[in-house]
Amino acid sequence: MKFFTLTKLGLALLMLTTAVAVGLSGCGDDNGTNSGGGNNIPAVDPSTVVRGTFTDDRDNQTYKTVKIGSQTWMAENLNYETDNSMCYDDADSNCVKYGRLYTWDPASTACPRGWHLPDTTDWVRLMKAVGGRDSTMMCFSGRCFVYWFGASTKLKATSGWDYQDIISNGTDDYGFSALPGGFAGSTGLCFGVGTNTIWWTAKEICEGGYCEHAYDISTNGNDDLGVGFVGKSQHYSVRCIADD
Repeated sequence: MKFFTLTKLGLALLMLTTAVAVGLSGCGDDNGTNSGGGNNIPAVDPSTVVRGTFTDDRDNQTYKTVKIGSQTWMAENLNYETDNSMCYDDADSNCVKYGRLYTWDPASTACPRGWHLPDTTDWVRLMKAVGGRDSTMMCFSGRCFVYWFGASTKLKATSGWDYQDIISNGTDDYGFSALPGGFAGSTGLCFGVGTNTIWWTAKEICEGGYCEHAYDISTNGNDDLGVGFVGKSQHYSVRCIADD
């Protein structure tokens, strides 16, 4: 699947932007988003996690929630219908199980009142809170990632990922219960249910006055979460985080 093409200069600029955005700048950082000088956020004890529920008054859907350290997250993907959102393979049952898939623009405003689409800082804080360890950036065919070792297993659900003995279930230590809901391209063609999940972040990439790309968080069968970037016309999942 071809997400977008870049010139060598454009790729270099985006690689630099990615490194800064996800905390690889190497400078001190009181809020713990910098990964370059140790982890300023101690791992949260899973026994302190607070579980709850939230009802979206727009459509009366109720979502599980989980408070991990100072952050409160929905423990399910958002399933609020907007323009340019869809169910995987247009099956309502997939929306019920995995939530809807959104292009970036509706995703950026889809969360209910009191909640918002998390940015890369929110995600990095979560990955550190569950004991994730960052790595250097890696790029493949114009798509770059910063991998956070160890975070994925602790956030994935304990079932649903066991695909042909290749994809591993998680331990779900913190009740985040990530499921492999897949994703769809700009044309609506679906991929990866049972093996992958990708969430939008609120962080855009802008060049020359154009903001055509945004950062995403992805995981599959391994132990890691990847922070990458992609064109906004892709259809990805949304995990909402509560406002401070």
